[in-house]
Amino acid sequence: MFSLDYVLGILEEIAASDVKVVKLLDRTFNSDPKRALTIARYMNEHCLKQRFQMEVVAETLSPELLNFFTHEADPKRFRLEIGVQSFCEKTLNSVGRQQNNKRLKEVIWQLQRAHITLHVDLIAGLPYEDKVSFEQSFNSLFAFRCDELQLGILKLLKGTELRKEKERYGFVSQELPPYAIQKTNWLNEQELLALTKSAAAVEKYWNSGRCCYTIRELLDGGYGNSAYALFEALGEEYAKLSHPYAIQQLFQSFVQAIVTHPQVICVDKRLLIAMLNMDYYAQGNQRLPHFHEDKLSEQCRRKLNQSGVAYGISRFDLDHYSAMSYGWFAHRFGYQLVVYQIEARKPQLYWCDEAMQEWKEIKNEITMDCDRECA
Repeated sequence: MFSLDYVLGILEEIAASDVKVVKLLDRTFNSDPKRALTIARYMNEHCLKQRFQMEVVAETLSPELLNFFTHEADPKRFRLEIGVQSFCEKTLNSVGRQQNNKRLKEVIWQLQRAHITLHVDLIAGLPYEDKVSFEQSFNSLFAFRCDELQLGILKLLKGTELRKEKERYGFVSQELPPYAIQKTNWLNEQELLALTKSAAAVEKYWNSGRCCYTIRELLDGGYGNSAYALFEALGEEYAKLSHPYAIQQLFQSFVQAIVTHPQVICVDKRLLIAMLNMDYYAQGNQRLPHFHEDKLSEQCRRKLNQSGVAYGISRFDLDHYSAMSYGWFAHRFGYQLVVYQIEARKPQLYWCDEAMQEWKEIKNEITMDCDRECA
Protein backbone atom coordinates (compact mmCIF):
# COMPACT_ATOMS: atom_id res chain seq x y z
CA MET A 1 0.00 0.00 0.00
CA PHE A 2 2.49 2.60 -1.17
CA SER A 3 1.18 6.14 -1.59
CA LEU A 4 -0.74 6.79 -4.80
CA ASP A 5 1.74 9.52 -5.74
CA TYR A 6 4.55 6.96 -5.56
CA VAL A 7 2.64 4.32 -7.54
CA LEU A 8 1.45 6.73 -10.23
CA GLY A 9 4.98 8.09 -10.51
CA ILE A 10 6.28 4.60 -11.29
CA LEU A 11 3.50 4.10 -13.81
CA GLU A 12 4.44 7.40 -15.45
CA GLU A 13 7.98 6.09 -15.93
CA ILE A 14 6.66 2.81 -17.30
CA ALA A 15 4.36 4.64 -19.72
CA ALA A 16 7.37 6.47 -21.18
CA SER A 17 9.39 3.26 -21.52
CA ASP A 18 9.42 0.42 -24.05
CA VAL A 19 8.24 -2.11 -21.47
CA LYS A 20 5.48 -4.28 -22.97
CA VAL A 21 4.20 -6.40 -20.06
CA VAL A 22 3.86 -5.37 -16.41
CA LYS A 23 3.00 -7.99 -13.77
CA LEU A 24 1.73 -6.88 -10.37
CA LEU A 25 2.90 -9.08 -7.51
CA ASP A 26 0.10 -8.06 -5.13
CA ARG A 27 -2.04 -11.10 -4.30
CA THR A 28 -5.31 -9.11 -4.47
CA PHE A 29 -5.33 -6.05 -6.71
CA ASN A 30 -8.90 -5.18 -5.70
CA SER A 31 -8.40 -5.34 -1.90
CA ASP A 32 -9.03 -1.57 -1.84
CA PRO A 33 -11.63 -1.01 -4.60
CA LYS A 34 -11.33 2.78 -4.87
CA ARG A 35 -7.54 2.67 -4.97
CA ALA A 36 -7.62 -0.17 -7.52
CA LEU A 37 -9.97 1.81 -9.76
CA THR A 38 -7.72 4.88 -9.65
CA ILE A 39 -4.66 2.84 -10.58
CA ALA A 40 -6.45 0.85 -13.30
CA ARG A 41 -7.83 4.03 -14.88
CA TYR A 42 -4.35 5.56 -14.96
CA MET A 43 -3.00 2.43 -16.62
CA ASN A 44 -5.78 2.51 -19.21
CA GLU A 45 -5.47 6.22 -20.02
CA HIS A 46 -1.70 6.77 -19.85
CA CYS A 47 0.19 3.47 -20.22
CA LEU A 48 -0.84 2.96 -23.82
CA LYS A 49 2.03 0.65 -24.85
CA GLN A 50 1.80 -1.72 -21.91
CA ARG A 51 -0.26 -4.76 -20.95
CA PHE A 52 -0.96 -5.25 -17.24
CA GLN A 53 -1.36 -8.54 -15.44
CA MET A 54 -2.96 -8.62 -12.00
CA GLU A 55 -4.64 -11.05 -9.61
CA VAL A 56 -8.17 -10.28 -8.41
CA VAL A 57 -10.74 -11.92 -6.17
CA ALA A 58 -13.48 -11.91 -8.77
CA GLU A 59 -16.52 -12.32 -6.54
CA THR A 60 -15.49 -9.26 -4.50
CA LEU A 61 -14.99 -6.91 -7.46
CA SER A 62 -16.91 -3.72 -6.68
CA PRO A 63 -19.63 -2.70 -9.16
CA GLU A 64 -17.50 0.30 -10.20
CA LEU A 65 -14.39 -1.80 -10.83
CA LEU A 66 -16.35 -4.46 -12.69
CA ASN A 67 -17.97 -1.78 -14.82
CA PHE A 68 -14.52 -0.35 -15.59
CA PHE A 69 -13.19 -3.68 -16.86
CA THR A 70 -16.35 -4.54 -18.81
CA HIS A 71 -17.21 -1.15 -20.34
CA GLU A 72 -14.32 1.31 -20.03
CA ALA A 73 -11.02 -0.57 -20.20
CA ASP A 74 -9.23 -1.55 -23.39
CA PRO A 75 -9.55 -5.36 -23.11
CA LYS A 76 -6.22 -5.91 -24.87
CA ARG A 77 -4.41 -4.07 -22.10
CA PHE A 78 -5.41 -6.19 -19.10
CA ARG A 79 -4.93 -9.81 -18.09
CA LEU A 80 -6.72 -10.86 -14.92
CA GLU A 81 -5.77 -13.89 -12.84
CA ILE A 82 -8.64 -15.45 -10.90
CA GLY A 83 -8.00 -18.20 -8.36
CA VAL A 84 -10.97 -20.56 -8.18
CA GLN A 85 -9.37 -23.70 -6.70
CA SER A 86 -12.69 -25.59 -6.55
CA PHE A 87 -16.46 -25.20 -6.76
CA CYS A 88 -17.03 -27.92 -4.13
CA GLU A 89 -18.40 -26.21 -1.00
CA LYS A 90 -17.09 -28.84 1.45
CA THR A 91 -13.63 -28.62 -0.09
CA LEU A 92 -13.58 -24.82 0.11
CA ASN A 93 -14.71 -24.89 3.74
CA SER A 94 -11.98 -27.38 4.64
CA VAL A 95 -9.25 -24.95 3.52
CA GLY A 96 -10.94 -21.90 5.06
CA ARG A 97 -11.82 -20.34 1.74
CA GLN A 98 -14.93 -18.15 1.63
CA GLN A 99 -16.14 -18.14 -1.97
CA ASN A 100 -19.49 -17.05 -3.38
CA ASN A 101 -19.65 -19.43 -6.33
CA LYS A 102 -22.75 -17.84 -7.86
CA ARG A 103 -21.25 -14.34 -7.81
CA LEU A 104 -17.88 -15.69 -8.99
CA LYS A 105 -19.44 -17.30 -12.06
CA GLU A 106 -21.44 -14.16 -12.85
CA VAL A 107 -18.30 -11.98 -12.75
CA ILE A 108 -16.26 -14.40 -14.86
CA TRP A 109 -19.06 -14.46 -17.41
CA GLN A 110 -19.22 -10.66 -17.60
CA LEU A 111 -15.44 -10.31 -17.94
CA GLN A 112 -15.37 -13.02 -20.59
CA ARG A 113 -18.08 -11.29 -22.62
CA ALA A 114 -16.04 -8.06 -22.42
CA HIS A 115 -13.05 -9.95 -23.94
CA ILE A 116 -10.78 -9.31 -20.97
CA THR A 117 -7.98 -11.89 -21.01
CA LEU A 118 -8.64 -14.29 -18.14
CA HIS A 119 -6.34 -16.78 -16.44
CA VAL A 120 -8.26 -19.04 -14.04
CA ASP A 121 -7.02 -21.93 -11.97
CA LEU A 122 -8.13 -25.07 -10.17
CA ILE A 123 -6.23 -27.22 -7.68
CA ALA A 124 -6.49 -31.01 -7.72
CA GLY A 125 -5.90 -33.01 -4.56
CA LEU A 126 -7.71 -30.81 -2.03
CA PRO A 127 -9.67 -32.44 0.83
CA TYR A 128 -13.02 -34.06 0.02
CA GLU A 129 -12.57 -33.69 -3.73
CA ASP A 130 -12.65 -37.01 -5.58
CA LYS A 131 -12.32 -37.49 -9.32
CA VAL A 132 -16.06 -37.06 -9.96
CA SER A 133 -16.36 -33.78 -8.04
CA PHE A 134 -13.12 -32.45 -9.54
CA GLU A 135 -14.36 -33.23 -13.05
CA GLN A 136 -17.52 -31.28 -12.23
CA SER A 137 -15.47 -28.31 -11.03
CA PHE A 138 -13.26 -28.45 -14.13
CA ASN A 139 -16.19 -28.67 -16.54
CA SER A 140 -18.01 -25.81 -14.79
CA LEU A 141 -14.98 -23.56 -15.11
CA PHE A 142 -13.99 -24.64 -18.60
CA ALA A 143 -17.52 -23.88 -19.81
CA PHE A 144 -16.56 -20.18 -19.72
CA ARG A 145 -13.82 -20.85 -22.32
CA CYS A 146 -11.39 -18.56 -20.52
CA ASP A 147 -8.12 -17.84 -22.30
CA GLU A 148 -6.06 -19.92 -19.88
CA LEU A 149 -7.02 -22.54 -17.32
CA GLN A 150 -4.28 -23.72 -15.03
CA LEU A 151 -4.82 -27.15 -13.52
CA GLY A 152 -2.50 -27.30 -10.53
CA ILE A 153 -1.69 -30.26 -8.29
CA LEU A 154 -1.76 -29.51 -4.56
CA LYS A 155 1.70 -29.03 -3.02
CA LEU A 156 2.21 -29.75 0.69
CA LEU A 157 4.52 -26.84 1.38
CA LYS A 158 6.31 -26.72 4.71
CA GLY A 159 4.55 -24.65 7.33
CA THR A 160 1.09 -24.89 5.76
CA GLU A 161 -2.00 -26.07 7.62
CA LEU A 162 -2.69 -28.84 5.12
CA ARG A 163 0.79 -30.28 5.66
CA LYS A 164 0.14 -30.35 9.39
CA GLU A 165 -3.09 -32.28 8.80
CA LYS A 166 -1.76 -34.70 6.18
CA GLU A 167 -2.57 -37.80 8.25
CA ARG A 168 -6.18 -36.68 8.69
CA TYR A 169 -6.64 -36.34 4.95
CA GLY A 170 -4.53 -39.32 3.95
CA PHE A 171 -2.08 -37.12 2.07
CA VAL A 172 0.99 -38.75 0.58
CA SER A 173 3.33 -36.33 -1.18
CA GLN A 174 6.79 -36.06 -2.68
CA GLU A 175 9.50 -35.84 -0.04
CA LEU A 176 11.45 -33.28 -2.06
CA PRO A 177 10.28 -30.01 -3.68
CA PRO A 178 7.77 -29.27 -5.08
CA TYR A 179 6.09 -31.66 -2.55
CA ALA A 180 3.25 -32.52 -4.96
CA ILE A 181 0.42 -34.69 -3.68
CA GLN A 182 0.56 -38.32 -4.83
CA LYS A 183 -2.42 -39.77 -2.96
CA THR A 184 -5.34 -38.65 -0.76
CA ASN A 185 -8.31 -40.27 0.97
CA TRP A 186 -10.32 -39.40 -2.15
CA LEU A 187 -7.82 -39.87 -4.98
CA ASN A 188 -5.54 -42.84 -5.56
CA GLU A 189 -2.14 -42.80 -7.26
CA GLN A 190 -3.51 -43.65 -10.71
CA GLU A 191 -6.13 -40.91 -10.55
CA LEU A 192 -3.61 -38.28 -9.48
CA LEU A 193 -1.22 -39.38 -12.21
CA ALA A 194 -4.04 -38.97 -14.74
CA LEU A 195 -4.75 -35.50 -13.36
CA THR A 196 -1.09 -34.57 -13.74
CA LYS A 197 -1.12 -35.72 -17.37
CA SER A 198 -4.37 -33.82 -17.96
CA ALA A 199 -2.75 -30.65 -16.61
CA ALA A 200 0.01 -30.98 -19.21
CA ALA A 201 -2.57 -31.47 -21.96
CA VAL A 202 -4.48 -28.33 -20.92
CA GLU A 203 -1.23 -26.38 -21.11
CA LYS A 204 -0.15 -27.75 -24.50
CA TYR A 205 -3.47 -27.90 -26.35
CA TRP A 206 -5.52 -25.05 -24.81
CA ASN A 207 -3.41 -22.50 -22.92
CA SER A 208 -0.88 -22.37 -25.76
CA GLY A 209 -3.64 -21.61 -28.26
CA ARG A 210 -2.56 -24.57 -30.41
CA CYS A 211 -5.89 -26.41 -30.67
CA CYS A 212 -8.49 -24.04 -29.21
CA TYR A 213 -10.62 -23.96 -32.37
CA THR A 214 -10.86 -27.76 -32.55
CA ILE A 215 -11.59 -28.16 -28.84
CA ARG A 216 -14.38 -25.58 -29.02
CA GLU A 217 -15.90 -27.23 -32.08
CA LEU A 218 -15.82 -30.68 -30.50
CA LEU A 219 -17.39 -29.60 -27.22
CA ASP A 220 -19.77 -26.90 -28.47
CA GLY A 221 -20.83 -29.10 -31.39
CA GLY A 222 -21.99 -31.88 -29.08
CA TYR A 223 -19.31 -34.42 -30.02
CA GLY A 224 -18.42 -34.79 -26.33
CA ASN A 225 -19.93 -33.66 -23.04
CA SER A 226 -16.95 -33.53 -20.67
CA ALA A 227 -14.04 -31.18 -21.24
CA TYR A 228 -12.09 -32.91 -18.50
CA ALA A 229 -12.53 -36.34 -20.11
CA LEU A 230 -11.19 -34.88 -23.37
CA PHE A 231 -8.08 -33.47 -21.69
CA GLU A 232 -7.52 -36.70 -19.79
CA ALA A 233 -7.50 -38.59 -23.10
CA LEU A 234 -5.19 -35.98 -24.62
CA GLY A 235 -2.91 -36.16 -21.59
CA GLU A 236 -2.58 -39.91 -21.89
CA GLU A 237 -1.35 -39.62 -25.49
CA TYR A 238 0.75 -36.51 -24.92
CA ALA A 239 2.67 -38.33 -22.17
CA LYS A 240 3.83 -40.85 -24.78
CA LEU A 241 5.58 -38.20 -26.89
CA SER A 242 9.35 -38.15 -26.77
CA HIS A 243 10.91 -34.70 -26.22
CA PRO A 244 11.68 -32.63 -28.12
CA TYR A 245 8.86 -33.21 -30.60
CA ALA A 246 7.76 -31.57 -33.84
CA ILE A 247 4.46 -29.69 -34.00
CA GLN A 248 2.96 -32.30 -36.35
CA GLN A 249 3.55 -34.95 -33.67
CA LEU A 250 1.53 -32.90 -31.20
CA PHE A 251 -1.40 -32.89 -33.62
CA GLN A 252 -0.96 -36.59 -34.39
CA SER A 253 -1.27 -37.28 -30.67
CA PHE A 254 -4.56 -35.34 -30.66
CA VAL A 255 -5.93 -37.58 -33.42
CA GLN A 256 -4.72 -40.72 -31.64
CA ALA A 257 -6.37 -39.62 -28.38
CA ILE A 258 -9.77 -39.30 -30.05
CA VAL A 259 -9.43 -42.52 -32.05
CA THR A 260 -8.39 -44.40 -28.88
CA HIS A 261 -11.21 -42.94 -26.74
CA PRO A 262 -14.39 -42.91 -28.89
CA GLN A 263 -16.49 -42.92 -25.70
CA VAL A 264 -15.09 -39.47 -24.84
CA ILE A 265 -15.44 -37.77 -28.23
CA CYS A 266 -17.65 -39.33 -30.88
CA VAL A 267 -16.65 -37.77 -34.18
CA ASP A 268 -15.81 -39.06 -37.65
CA LYS A 269 -12.03 -39.01 -38.18
CA ARG A 270 -12.47 -37.08 -41.44
CA LEU A 271 -14.30 -34.28 -39.61
CA LEU A 272 -11.71 -34.29 -36.82
CA ILE A 273 -8.90 -33.87 -39.34
CA ALA A 274 -10.80 -31.02 -41.00
CA MET A 275 -11.14 -29.25 -37.62
CA LEU A 276 -7.51 -29.76 -36.68
CA ASN A 277 -6.38 -28.46 -40.07
CA MET A 278 -7.92 -25.10 -39.15
CA ASP A 279 -5.71 -24.85 -36.05
CA TYR A 280 -2.63 -26.45 -37.58
CA TYR A 281 -2.15 -24.24 -40.64
CA ALA A 282 -2.71 -21.03 -38.67
CA GLN A 283 0.39 -21.68 -36.55
CA GLY A 284 3.01 -19.66 -38.41
CA ASN A 285 4.07 -17.79 -41.52
CA GLN A 286 5.50 -20.75 -43.41
CA ARG A 287 4.09 -23.96 -44.81
CA LEU A 288 4.07 -26.87 -42.38
CA PRO A 289 4.50 -30.57 -43.24
CA HIS A 290 1.28 -32.60 -43.27
CA PHE A 291 0.45 -34.26 -39.95
CA HIS A 292 -1.92 -36.82 -41.53
CA GLU A 293 -2.37 -38.84 -44.74
CA ASP A 294 -5.83 -37.55 -45.65
CA LYS A 295 -4.63 -35.28 -48.47
CA LEU A 296 -6.55 -33.68 -51.32
CA SER A 297 -6.41 -35.32 -54.74
CA GLU A 298 -4.72 -33.45 -57.60
CA GLN A 299 -8.08 -33.03 -59.33
CA CYS A 300 -9.55 -31.49 -56.17
CA ARG A 301 -6.58 -29.17 -55.80
CA ARG A 302 -6.93 -27.93 -59.38
CA LYS A 303 -10.62 -27.20 -58.92
CA LEU A 304 -9.93 -25.44 -55.64
CA ASN A 305 -7.20 -23.40 -57.31
CA GLN A 306 -9.54 -22.30 -60.12
CA SER A 307 -12.30 -21.44 -57.69
CA GLY A 308 -9.86 -19.40 -55.58
CA VAL A 309 -8.76 -17.36 -58.60
CA ALA A 310 -12.42 -16.69 -59.45
CA TYR A 311 -12.92 -15.47 -55.89
CA GLY A 312 -10.05 -13.01 -56.33
CA ILE A 313 -7.03 -14.72 -54.80
CA SER A 314 -3.79 -14.19 -56.69
CA ARG A 315 -2.87 -17.12 -58.94
CA PHE A 316 0.80 -16.47 -58.19
CA ASP A 317 0.15 -16.78 -54.45
CA LEU A 318 -1.89 -19.92 -55.01
CA ASP A 319 0.88 -21.50 -57.06
CA HIS A 320 3.78 -20.53 -54.79
CA TYR A 321 2.66 -19.64 -51.26
CA SER A 322 -0.44 -21.65 -50.47
CA ALA A 323 -1.51 -24.82 -48.67
CA MET A 324 -4.82 -26.58 -49.32
CA SER A 325 -6.61 -29.02 -47.06
CA TYR A 326 -9.99 -30.17 -45.84
CA GLY A 327 -11.51 -27.59 -43.51
CA TRP A 328 -14.32 -27.11 -41.02
CA PHE A 329 -16.01 -23.77 -40.44
CA ALA A 330 -19.40 -22.68 -39.04
CA HIS A 331 -20.19 -26.36 -38.40
CA ARG A 332 -19.74 -27.21 -42.07
CA PHE A 333 -17.28 -29.46 -43.84
CA GLY A 334 -15.42 -27.95 -46.79
CA TYR A 335 -11.91 -26.84 -47.74
CA GLN A 336 -9.30 -24.56 -46.22
CA LEU A 337 -6.92 -22.45 -48.26
CA VAL A 338 -3.93 -20.87 -46.53
CA VAL A 339 -1.85 -18.16 -48.23
CA TYR A 340 1.47 -17.45 -46.54
CA GLN A 341 2.85 -13.92 -46.57
CA ILE A 342 6.55 -13.42 -45.98
CA GLU A 343 6.08 -10.01 -44.37
CA ALA A 344 3.26 -11.12 -42.05
CA ARG A 345 3.48 -13.14 -38.86
CA LYS A 346 0.24 -14.98 -39.64
CA PRO A 347 -1.07 -16.32 -42.95
CA GLN A 348 -4.28 -15.41 -44.75
CA LEU A 349 -6.94 -18.07 -44.16
CA TYR A 350 -9.88 -18.87 -46.41
CA TRP A 351 -12.64 -21.45 -46.30
CA CYS A 352 -15.01 -22.62 -49.00
CA ASP A 353 -17.86 -25.11 -49.04
CA GLU A 354 -17.70 -28.58 -50.60
CA ALA A 355 -19.24 -27.27 -53.83
CA MET A 356 -16.49 -24.60 -54.02
CA GLN A 357 -19.10 -21.91 -54.57
CA GLU A 358 -19.05 -20.08 -51.24
CA TRP A 359 -15.81 -18.45 -50.05
CA LYS A 360 -15.02 -16.65 -46.80
CA GLU A 361 -11.88 -15.08 -45.37
CA ILE A 362 -11.60 -16.38 -41.80
CA LYS A 363 -8.28 -15.07 -40.48
CA ASN A 364 -9.67 -13.32 -37.42
CA GLU A 365 -11.91 -16.22 -36.41
CA ILE A 366 -9.05 -18.74 -36.26
CA THR A 367 -5.79 -16.93 -35.50
CA MET A 368 -6.90 -15.06 -32.38
CA ASP A 369 -6.25 -18.18 -30.29
CA CYS A 370 -2.92 -19.00 -31.92
CA ASP A 371 -1.66 -15.53 -30.97
CA ARG A 372 -1.66 -16.49 -27.29
CA GLU A 373 1.52 -18.47 -27.41
CA CYS A 374 3.44 -15.50 -28.78
CA ALA A 375 1.89 -12.98 -26.38
